[in-house]
Amino acid sequence: MAIATRPTDRHRAAERPGVLAATAQRRQLESELGAVLAAGRQLADRINQDLVVPVSVLDLLAAHAAVPADLRPMLIAARAALRETASQAEQLQAVVRRCA
Repeated sequence: MAIATRPTDRHRAAERPGVLAATAQRRQLESELGAVLAAGRQLADRINQDLVVPVSVLDLLAAHAAVPADLRPMLIAARAALRETASQAEQLQAVVRRCA
């Protein structure tokens, strides 16, 4: 009586070396993408946290009547630059959420 043997999944994959290489590459890329997403999330959070104090101080200064007129344009420009940075951090967070 002959015993029939069926190739296991491991044997089938070994018959096609390209499958193993592609699977390993996919896993590596998924791991790298996960690391990039985590770094992006941490960076965006850090930027937002770091912007709270300077934005708040500039907002208070802008509302204060004693700020000299010749300094107001610089104050306005600084507030705009920080708000743009905050906006970019929010965009980064949105990309991270879409890719996660």
